[in-house]
Amino acid sequence: MAQPHNDETTASAGASDAIQAIRTLVDARDIRAAKQQLRRSQAHFDDPTWAMVGEIANTLRYKTHDVALTKLRKLWRDNEQHRALIEACAPKTDDGQYIPDNQPAAGRQTEGPRRPSGRVVRRVDPTRRAGPRERTGSAGAARVDAYEDQFDAEERREQGTPRPELIVDRRDYDRDAAAEVTEPLCVSCRLERACLDRWTGQITTGHGDDGLCGPCREEGRPGIPELPLGHSRSQAIRARLDTIATNFDSHNPELFRHEWRYGDHLTKSVTEAWVKQHNPNVVVRPTAAAKLADFNGECTECGDWRQLRDDLCVDCHEGLNGDVVIAGTLDPLTIKGSFNRDINDDAAVEQQALALGDTSKADRAGYLEEFQRRLEAGGPQDNSAARKPSDHANRTRTNSEAPTPNAARSNGRAVETSSKEAAVRRRQQLRNQATAATTSRARRI
Repeated sequence: MAQPHNDETTASAGASDAIQAIRTLVDARDIRAAKQQLRRSQAHFDDPTWAMVGEIANTLRYKTHDVALTKLRKLWRDNEQHRALIEACAPKTDDGQYIPDNQPAAGRQTEGPRRPSGRVVRRVDPTRRAGPRERTGSAGAARVDAYEDQFDAEERREQGTPRPELIVDRRDYDRDAAAEVTEPLCVSCRLERACLDRWTGQITTGHGDDGLCGPCREEGRPGIPELPLGHSRSQAIRARLDTIATNFDSHNPELFRHEWRYGDHLTKSVTEAWVKQHNPNVVVRPTAAAKLADFNGECTECGDWRQLRDDLCVDCHEGLNGDVVIAGTLDPLTIKGSFNRDINDDAAVEQQALALGDTSKADRAGYLEEFQRRLEAGGPQDNSAARKPSDHANRTRTNSEAPTPNAARSNGRAVETSSKEAAVRRRQQLRNQATAATTSRARRI
């Protein structure tokens, strides 16, 4: 064994002297002075020495005298540097350091009934003993066995194996908890009746069920009248239907739907006959089918089956312009409408003016100067800047010879008619071109 350090031995010796002083104060029953001496001595103890003091205190407190001495002897053998401290703390006799558990009250029975000391022999009739394969066990054990049989050996051996997929329970527990109403309702309040109500009142005397629930019967509300003795079940069903019709003053078939739905075959047949008898003129009207909006049809202009707007297809409609790809071609063709638009874009006006081929350079330069002057004078919303100078002269010359309003309207109709005819001819040309392109392409293929 390694030799203890001199400092530890010195500290243990000082601790043993302090323990002896504390023990003297305890024997003198000066507990307060003993506590003060322990607090002063704690400041001079190192950590190993103070840990040994705590170990000795716990041993003396929680162990009996014999067990505590045995453990202290073991500590004395294993800790040579603390032998003086252990010898100072070891009790010479059983001074009551051990604190036992609280004992039960005197006279209280703490032990169960004792078994008889003699030998108990239990005899079982061999003829009544079932074999291992014949034992069925309880119903719960059978369900557990059936549940475990669903798993293979690996899943049964490894309890923490996750399931391959989640268990989805789609049951409605609220609906399952509520009992389904399959019995006839009260003929007065139309609420569910208790089981006892169906065997209370006039039915006990053989005059049939009154059809009332407990509260309605106590309030004296009218129910099914008494039926003669020996009545048939069909008579009881008809009497019930008559009472419901009288209480609610109606023979509407919807009122007797519950009676028909939850009744047996006889109840359904009698209810159907009774409803037809009291509702002879009921006509079942067929449900009107909803009319769906149809956006496709035959164009009134070209006769093609296309998507229409205002009975015109996209090619014939004057308000729908754009690039249209003809069937059988690859490049889009621009189909322009026949109506005139007022151009408010100055850049578009200028580009249109420059695109005119019959305008000379001098006229073009003069037109640009006049256009700039009119644009500065009239502002961006003045459409007069979009006209050439010659237009104003022509307008001034023709104002004196302006036709009458009727002549102007007739001229407008003629222009519009000619524009439409030109558009029709243009569409026919495009169709011919598309047909020719498709034919030539098919020949090449």
